[in-house]
Amino acid sequence: SLEGGYLTEAQAARSWMFRLTDWDVDPGQWELGLNTGSKTKHIMVWDRREGRLREEVIQKSVLLSLRALYGSKLGSLVKGSAVNAMLVAMSREYGKKKSSPASAKEIPRFIKVFASALDVAEWERPPEAYTSFNDWFTRKLKPGARPIAEADGAVVSAADCRLIAFPSVSEATRLWVKGRDFSLAGMLDSEELAKEMGKGASVIIFRLAPQDYHRFHFPVSGKLVEAREVGKQLFTVNPIAINSSVNVLCENKRAVCVIETPDKGKVAVVC
Repeated sequence: SLEGGYLTEAQAARSWMFRLTDWDVDPGQWELGLNTGSKTKHIMVWDRREGRLREEVIQKSVLLSLRALYGSKLGSLVKGSAVNAMLVAMSREYGKKKSSPASAKEIPRFIKVFASALDVAEWERPPEAYTSFNDWFTRKLKPGARPIAEADGAVVSAADCRLIAFPSVSEATRLWVKGRDFSLAGMLDSEELAKEMGKGASVIIFRLAPQDYHRFHFPVSGKLVEAREVGKQLFTVNPIAINSSVNVLCENKRAVCVIETPDKGKVAVVC
């Protein structure tokens, strides 16, 4: 359980500031996922190592940008085609910048911000060996760092992530995915595939945060029977955006992979 009436140790250390801002936190009221309180939003995740809820670490500048884009009236502009095109162009330009040799100097600062969530010993190379920020961001791990379950019929995590599972699409829409136009057919970009999987299809969301190992793996064994790229937007998949009216999961650029399994039928992996 959380102690002292604060969500994180950092908040407890700054308790005087929260008293001045009339922060009112009752740990018992916080649940997994996106929580709203004191004019802000908090993303709570379950830390399996410690067996407790923790607030997800987000850089302040990023959090402010997310609120402005997806949680305000001004943010409604992100649904306009002209603004979308501008965001895509900015994202691509930002990506080029992060692939430059000069960006490598940002790695130590990033590691410092997310120190509690990073394990340098798992990385294939030491921090100073990466040639750019993106080279480090897409880092490989040492062999054996992520053992794969060998049990027949096992479903494993597709990535280092915050994982949440729903028994059905309707349940996922009700509790997590608030985009007003979200549908299984929209996410898969295929009415036929959505119909084949049926309304009772279960949904598992594997959400990566900036500090995570940014590679994904198929969660089941089987034969890859389809793989295609769809969508063109580059919205964030942060819960603040997912719970906005922006249809992130059906508009973002993504790959749709379909795996034929011996015991589960077809499994779609969208990444």
